Amino acid sequence: MDDFTNMIKEMNKDLDERRRLFDSIQPLYMDLILLSIGPDCSDEVFLRAAGIERI
Repeated sequence: MDDFTNMIKEMNKDLDERRRLFDSIQPLYMDLILLSIGPDCSDEVFLRAAGIERI
């Protein structure tokens, strides 16, 4: 295989590792967001705090 193909494979492996790491910390991250904004926030505020934009 050529260098370009190997580079793409390495990038995909790195992306998979990052995705697994994110999946493992996501529940904790969401709990921290909930604690920081409190129970009285609207869905819009929660989504913005979580970095999620509505379509």
